[in-house]
Amino acid sequence: MTSAAIRWPCVSVFLATAPGGRENSSHFMRRDLLLAFWISIAPIGCGGGSAGTAAVEPAPASAPAATPTPTQPQSPQNETAQSAPEAQHGEARPDVASAAATLTGDRIEISGAILFERSGATISAESDPVLGDVIAVLRAHPEIRVLRIVGHTDPEGTEARNRTLSAHRAAAVARYLREHGVTIELRSEGLGTTQQLCSEPTDECRARNRRVEFIVARRQWTGP
Repeated sequence: MTSAAIRWPCVSVFLATAPGGRENSSHFMRRDLLLAFWISIAPIGCGGGSAGTAAVEPAPASAPAATPTPTQPQSPQNETAQSAPEAQHGEARPDVASAAATLTGDRIEISGAILFERSGATISAESDPVLGDVIAVLRAHPEIRVLRIVGHTDPEGTEARNRTLSAHRAAAVARYLREHGVTIELRSEGLGTTQQLCSEPTDECRARNRRVEFIVARRQWTGP
């Protein structure tokens, strides 16, 4: 018996034939069955893989992804409108200025200095805010009836000169208050260098000693 090979893509089917090339009916039927079997399984073994390897079917093509709608760029006006609350919230604001004069016990304490011309009793315009606050304290406390205004100087010069200078400066302050509407009794005096706050030979110490103090001498309350 010889074998005739019928080739199909990727497989070879070997069919037995009768001697002399004559096919009997049984062999013919076997050939047809084998041929049909190999034809049915041929796609499984093809595709470049080894026989018996299942071919992977390509995945169905997915629908094209939706193109995102482009976002409209924000206008400068919108950016400003959105950032405005933060700017207002974090915006630096000037501090409310505190009063330069406050009533503490029997004294009107001032946070700034009352300045005069050098070796004179003329009040500098830079002292207007401080003196304005002193006047405001007096108006806020009508029970104050008598106010002492005491002048002091630094130790430069003679004691007699310093007493005279401090007295003139205290009188100038009293005159300023009177000219700006203060009607209570004002008593001015000069103590020269008798009550120094410090004794260091420095400009800072001398500036501290040159000062004017406001002392409440009498109060009187009215009403029940």
